[in-house]
This record gives sequence, structure tokens and C-alpha cells, in this order.
Amino acid sequence: MPCCPSSRANPLGPGWFLLLPIALLAASCMDSGAACPAGYVNKDNACVDIDECAAAAISGAAICPAHATCVNTGGRYACKCLAPHWQPSGTACVPADCATENGGCPAPTTCSGAGAGISCSCPPGSVKVGRACTLITCSIDNGGCGAHATCSGSGLAIKCQCAAGYSGDGIHCVFTLCQTSNGGCDPNATCTGSPSSGAVCACRAGYAGDGITCTELTCAMNNGGCGPHSTCAGAGTQLTCTCAPGYVANGNGCQPCGAQSCQACNSCGDCASGTLDTCRSGLCDATAPADAGPQSCEVCSACGCAFGTTDQCGNGCNAIRPPDVGSSCEACNSCGDCNWGFTDACGAGCSAIAPFESGPSSCEACNSCGDCNWGFTDNCGNGCDAIAPSDWLCD
Repeated sequence: MPCCPSSRANPLGPGWFLLLPIALLAASCMDSGAACPAGYVNKDNACVDIDECAAAAISGAAICPAHATCVNTGGRYACKCLAPHWQPSGTACVPADCATENGGCPAPTTCSGAGAGISCSCPPGSVKVGRACTLITCSIDNGGCGAHATCSGSGLAIKCQCAAGYSGDGIHCVFTLCQTSNGGCDPNATCTGSPSSGAVCACRAGYAGDGITCTELTCAMNNGGCGPHSTCAGAGTQLTCTCAPGYVANGNGCQPCGAQSCQACNSCGDCASGTLDTCRSGLCDATAPADAGPQSCEVCSACGCAFGTTDQCGNGCNAIRPPDVGSSCEACNSCGDCNWGFTDACGAGCSAIAPFESGPSSCEACNSCGDCNWGFTDNCGNGCDAIAPSDWLCD
């Protein structure tokens, strides 16, 4: 084995740094009479462990990071962070609690937690940017105010004010324009809208105007909004329009009464025509046709047809179309020998041809002495009709 430095796995567990001081080991290997493993030196033909920690203490070399102690082990050394206030992080020792150097948190941050859970928080009125704390201003994320709020001040004096039409704490602002003074609409108007449109005002029924100003409707104002051939009565929400004799209501107006064409339809959409007398019954004299009901039907493919029924209106068919996909098949002779093939698209016929039968073939039957008689098999090559000579004829 060559006498030279090498690295090895850490057998000491977490919190330890396993290191080999290359310079010390290299020096121990020079002019040695026998090859020793790394971390050992040959003394009188025996490999003796090098105490790297003691050598470093004598030379003043810093072989372990700050806040760690050096521990000599067989053939190597390890650096262990000084528990319980220090813990390993990569190849360095960092604070393990907030009482030790503020947990490693830079000023003016505040340390909380312990061990791997240590966190650094900025004081009120500042925000963390990288590892530093910066005074909160309105130029940084609107000072933490909501999207519909205005920001003023800085640090602990920062203020958030919801915009007009919104209410809340300045961080969470809700659109409430219509909830304050009806959004600026007239008391006799409805207020609707959104953050993008603002308030939208519309006068209620019985009132007229632009929504900002609404005036109670009267019959003196454009016949109260009633159309021609109608009589106005009342005012505001009590205003009514009544069609004059000989007229019937039609949407928002009145039309002359009389005979009109009409239709009566069934659930399938089949209709019959009739007449509607708007001056009398107001009913259509047509009778809707009866539903057709289920009808027999069929669906077909190239291989044939299948029968079923339609729905109540005579539409569709619940029959399943016969398949038109062929299948494999076989043809066999009387001996059981078969060839494979395929049917046509409708499953009829077979493209396979049965193999020819082999027919009778010659055969022999022999006794124990080797004397034989000849004969023939059956048409399939099975059996033999020859009879072996008797053994007593053997020489």
C-alpha cells in the first residue's frame, strides 16, 4: 500500500468535520522504510497514528474552523462544533441559539427559534431585503397597503387609506361605493357597479331621470309613459296603464284586438295551426298533435340489419348495428390435421383449405428376434395391420 494522504468517510456522525492535513501526512511519508496508510507514520517498521491535533497545537496551525474543537482519531482527525451553542453549517460552525451572537442574525434583525429553526426578523417599520433591513416606504410594494389604497409616510408612521368607494383597514379594501349615500345615486334609484365602472345609477319603476336625479312619474308627464291607445292612472309606483276598449296589451303597448294566427305544439315540437281571438277568450283553438310514440326501426351494415325502437318522438334507434369484421377460422381433414384462415367481413366462409390426408403407408411389426412382417397404416398414417412373427420361430 502506498504511503500517501487520502480522504475517508466520516464515521463520527453529524456535527463533525473529518479532515486530513495533507502537509503533515505527506511529511510522515517521506523517507519511510515501509508503506503505511494515510494518517500513520512508520516507526521501527510499525505504523503509528499521527496526532494531527497535537501537531497543529504545537505549530499554531488552524486546522479546524472557529468555535470547533479538534479530536484525533485513528489515521485522521475530526472537528466538532462546540455544543450546545454552536452547530455545523457546511464546513463552518454557526450559532445554535439566539443567545449566541444573536443567532448569527445581523443587526438590527431579531433572532427567534433555535438550531436549524433559527430565523432573523426585521424590526417593526422595516422590511428584509437580502440579509439587510430596509425602512419601509411607499415605493416598496405600496408600503404594504392594498391595491385599492393610498400609502403615505414611512417606517412605523406609514399609513394606508382605502380609495374613494372602498372601505377597510387600508390593507384589505372592499368595494362599497353603493353602500355609502347610495353611491351618489338618487334615493329612488338603484346603485350597481364595479371597481372598473364605478357607480351605475338607474331610476326605479315609477320614476324617470338619469339615476342621479329621479322624478316621480305622473300621468301629466308624457301620459305617464303609457303608449297610445291606453289610459294612465295613479302616479309613481302606483301608476298603471290600461288599454282602451278594442285593444289588448302587447308587451309595453296596446294593439287592436281581433283574430290572430296561433299554434299549439306537442313535446316533440310538432305543431298544429289555429286562430286566437284576442278580443274574447284569448285562447288558441288549435289542438296539439299527439306524440308519435316509439316506432320500430332498424340499423344495417353490409352484413345485415338489427331491429329496435325509436324514442317517444320517433327519433333515434336503440338497435345495435351488426359488426362487419371477420374472424379467424380453421379447416380440418378427417385425421384432425388443420389449416388456419379467415372468414369474410361478415363472418361467413373460411379461406383455409383442409390438409390432404397422408393415406396408408407401409409399416412393419417385428418379434423379439428381429423377424418382421410388413403391412399398412390407416388413411391418417396411424396403426399398422401387420402381425409380428411368433417368437418360437426364432433360430
